[in-house]
Amino acid sequence: MYKRQVRAVAARLSELGYTVASVPDAEDQLPTAMQTALVNHDVRLNSNRPLPVRHVARSAEQAGMSLPEAIAHYAAWGYRCSVTAEGASRAGRIDNRLLTYGPFHDPGTFGPVTPAVLRAVGARNADSLADFGYDVVPPSEAWTREGQLERTLLRALTTDAEPLPVDAPPEDPPLSLVTLAVVALSAAKTLRETALKATELGMRHEIEDWFPDPEIPSPQPPTPS
Repeated sequence: MYKRQVRAVAARLSELGYTVASVPDAEDQLPTAMQTALVNHDVRLNSNRPLPVRHVARSAEQAGMSLPEAIAHYAAWGYRCSVTAEGASRAGRIDNRLLTYGPFHDPGTFGPVTPAVLRAVGARNADSLADFGYDVVPPSEAWTREGQLERTLLRALTTDAEPLPVDAPPEDPPLSLVTLAVVALSAAKTLRETALKATELGMRHEIEDWFPDPEIPSPQPPTPS
């Protein structure tokens, strides 16, 4: 029955002028009905670039199969997905329906996951993101060192203990303006206080020439009447 349907479709396509491959005689050489369901308008088959996992997940849902199964079928046909079947299997706790929505950033188009982005989502997720196909950029020594200096500066601004000068070798990266601003917000201090405290601790930073005068304490908030 199924082979007759395939032959009928092939004949109709030939009538319309398409070049159609011959239909195998053996039933087991034909794609199954479930596999055929994967070839639909949701997926543009392109062997030159990865298939977006969002489109593959939507087709898998329509075909009633798991995402790893769908990825494996496409791979067998010569079409690579932006997420491997193994990666999708390891992320099995994720509801695949979530991947079909627009806000999901496909690994093939998201670009590198920088250390700053990884820090925002939680460094413990690095392996999961890499397994799922994202290009996770390992932190450099300079980035790691700046994080250490950031935490030291924050402690100096938020504790009563007298801070000790930091042993900052010349190769230490200067603290960026963004880092200083984040520390200032975290410590509820002004950018001026934060920058001058960094200088006092021996840390180099990008705005060393912004506040040449002695530190002026921030005004105290008015006392409620």
